Amino acid sequence: MTTNTPALTASALIGRLMRDDEFAASCIKHITSDSGDINDYLQSQGYASGPEELLSAYTAEAAKDIAAWGGLYSFSSPGSYKSKKLKIFAQNGKLYLNDQLLEVTSKGDDRFEWKDGNAVAAVKFEAQYHDDGSAGANTFRGKLVTDTVEEDIAGKQEMTGTEWYQTEGIQTTSFVIGIIGLITIVKAIYDRIKQVKNPDKASPSIRDLQNKLQANKIEMENLAKKDLREVTNEKLAQLKKELLQELNAHTEGMTKKLLQDLPDLTYKPLEEQLKEIGSQMKDDLGEFVEKRLHAMLQPALEQALKSNPALLALESVISFQEDVKKEVLAETASAVNRQFEDRQLVPEIVAESIASEQEHKLREESQTIAKEQFENKEQRQRLAEEREAGKQKVEELEKRLNEAKQEDRQNIQLELDAAIAGQTRIEQEKERLEREYEQKERDRQEKDKEADKKEVERKEAEKKKEEAAQHIDFKVKP
Repeated sequence: MTTNTPALTASALIGRLMRDDEFAASCIKHITSDSGDINDYLQSQGYASGPEELLSAYTAEAAKDIAAWGGLYSFSSPGSYKSKKLKIFAQNGKLYLNDQLLEVTSKGDDRFEWKDGNAVAAVKFEAQYHDDGSAGANTFRGKLVTDTVEEDIAGKQEMTGTEWYQTEGIQTTSFVIGIIGLITIVKAIYDRIKQVKNPDKASPSIRDLQNKLQANKIEMENLAKKDLREVTNEKLAQLKKELLQELNAHTEGMTKKLLQDLPDLTYKPLEEQLKEIGSQMKDDLGEFVEKRLHAMLQPALEQALKSNPALLALESVISFQEDVKKEVLAETASAVNRQFEDRQLVPEIVAESIASEQEHKLREESQTIAKEQFENKEQRQRLAEEREAGKQKVEELEKRLNEAKQEDRQNIQLELDAAIAGQTRIEQEKERLEREYEQKERDRQEKDKEADKKEVERKEAEKKKEEAAQHIDFKVKP
């Protein structure tokens, strides 16, 4: 014996529309698709209610459940409320006045009450329709009563997602119902089911649903892209710092190789090579830039997308996510590339590095010469001591020679000649060392002069590099 599963009621359908994200998105997809197969889809989900039952169920639900009136409402009265917003969340029926959660009580027949401080608002919600039968913006009106005053209170639903955008904790169904109204979805389902019986029947509510979705989709896309660009530019500020560090580090090896190939330490030949060097370094660093862009941007973009409920509402909205990421990444890559080409930052970094390397080398050579001069001075000091000792020896030998007997004079004379010859060699070596010292002094002064020149060139290149770096904003277009 087969037991038939009883069909789910129209009231159950309305409740599920308000609280099941996946189901609500699927219903909207089937309503707005060209095939218009919402009737088959609802039957596959166990709902077999007719269109009139659906409208009756919505009316009954709206009469007692504030969630059916989910949306963002602005006040037209009283004056003290015109700057405030009323938020009603379809998935849980919570009501907020601005950011303050208020307790709401159903009085039946679309009437509800909530308390704001010492004031009690008693209002009746009403669904509004255009002349063609499509749903308009919901309204409410009633009385705001305090201990001393009774005022009119009225408001109207805002058919926009701007105020809902980035509302913390908002769920997708609450977001969608909030910007188009539950009645808009119900009426569109009603029209689609009617079309099954009469395909030529006009469907103003379906067109209305599509138009509202499209208008808010564009609005949400623009807001989302704005946020994505802000996230992107924040990450690009970090990339700029990393890129400059990488550029400076990358130039060291190339600079040393260039200097080894130069016939001398003059800067002029390098000026002719800087443009070519910049192009080469741009190619070398291309992989670094691309990897860092993806490493920094991809997680940030994904997080920004996940935090925006508008992007998760329906397939038609979700589809633009990848396009946004591609657009932002393409604009970023273009901005980076443009800075390389227009500002010539790389050649300036190379120029600074080369001048710095040359200055450092010249300073080292000057210090080496100074060390050699010190050693030369020590050698001359030792020679002076030897010369003084030799002089005393010569004087002593001359004295001995004058006082010596005839048979001893020959040996003393030979010793004296050797001492005089030694003195002559010392004098010659001393003169050589003095000439060498003077030459080293001239060389050292020349090195210091060249190093001072390279210091000026380095500082000038550093200034140009800093000026070029200041222009690297790496910002994508608004």
